Amino acid sequence: MNYSVAKERVITAPASQLLNYISDFNNWSGWSPWLCLDHETIVNCQRDFLQWESKFTGMGQMKLVNSSTHEVNIDLQFIKPFKSQANVTFSLETLSENQTKVSWRMSSKLPWFLCFFKKMFQVMIGRDFERGLIRLEYMVKLGRVPAKLEYFDVPQEIKGFKVAGLSAISSMSDIANSMYGTFGKLHELVEEADIVPLGMVCFCDKFKISKEIMHYTAAAIYDGNVINNSQLISKSIPDHKAIKVTLSGSYDFMGDVWAGAYAHVRGLKLKVDKNVPPYELYIKGPHNTENPEDYVTEVYMPVK
Repeated sequence: MNYSVAKERVITAPASQLLNYISDFNNWSGWSPWLCLDHETIVNCQRDFLQWESKFTGMGQMKLVNSSTHEVNIDLQFIKPFKSQANVTFSLETLSENQTKVSWRMSSKLPWFLCFFKKMFQVMIGRDFERGLIRLEYMVKLGRVPAKLEYFDVPQEIKGFKVAGLSAISSMSDIANSMYGTFGKLHELVEEADIVPLGMVCFCDKFKISKEIMHYTAAAIYDGNVINNSQLISKSIPDHKAIKVTLSGSYDFMGDVWAGAYAHVRGLKLKVDKNVPPYELYIKGPHNTENPEDYVTEVYMPVK
């Protein structure tokens, strides 16, 4: 079954500068949305050829087909977890002297036994492209991606805790604005209820892939006393095991953390514990530091 994915982003940089990062595969290690998911990925790279092998992201290779001043065409071959071929195109449209619209497109075909997962593949690859374009923008701007991912692949024993929170629903395209508003309201209600937060978390209660809709709960960890506020939802999170991924850096890279968490759970062949939703724990953020590069966020993926 044929499918295609396309994402675009306007980046403040001339097309010639972006072309260097895209057409020379030696530069992909800095901004690739996949190589960051496994620090032990085996990479064989030349200017026009890149081969990778990873326990968590599979195996494959890509070859540069041709490159012009405003377009790069790549032949992408997936080998594991299943064989597939894809045609990839980057288009660079100059909007002004220092602004370029980067379009990242891919067309491929799913094996027959995966045809029912077409929409899921489109959404997941689309999210990967969005992550990659964000990373590319930072690479061009700073010469580096100011984020560090740390993976803890041995499931950790997490003691249960209680939270008071607010539930909300948001499209993934507006999730940052939605969470900003929900947490703002949460802080007001927590203060009114005289709750002393022991930490702030956000639970991913449900993700509707086909519609890219997220159901989430922004919450404050507290000591378990009775809550005197009807707007706050009180939940008890039981003891559980979880894979942890830590992000040191801006919330712009939260997509990398979640992609990494799911990739490691799959690669380790662990089963997700559906009794506890995955969640983010905010160690350092806007509440205690002004520099986004100093943010520290932990993502916990409960497993059995």
